[in-house]
Amino acid sequence: MSGLYEQVSDASEYLERTFLSPASTRAIDLIRKWMEDAGLRTWVDQMGNVHGRVEGANANTEALLIGSHMDTVIDAGKFDGALGIVSAISALKVMHV
Repeated sequence: MSGLYEQVSDASEYLERTFLSPASTRAIDLIRKWMEDAGLRTWVDQMGNVHGRVEGANANTEALLIGSHMDTVIDAGKFDGALGIVSAISALKVMHV
């Protein structure tokens, strides 16, 4: 099994990360690290949602919000939720190059 699943899944043979599970906590830490590496200020709200923000060049313009979920159903596909998170962080990294 891949090391990534071991880090962010409560199951050993497939992806499972249900709300507030131990894997969910590990995923929060990993996502925050990815966001901070991309230059975002991060915080976690009372429901366990991870937020990241980077200020634009003009503070008076409207914000662009991009999001996805990090929890999964049992035996989720490997891209369940994660693809939206990784895509958003990757796009931001490209925009800041």
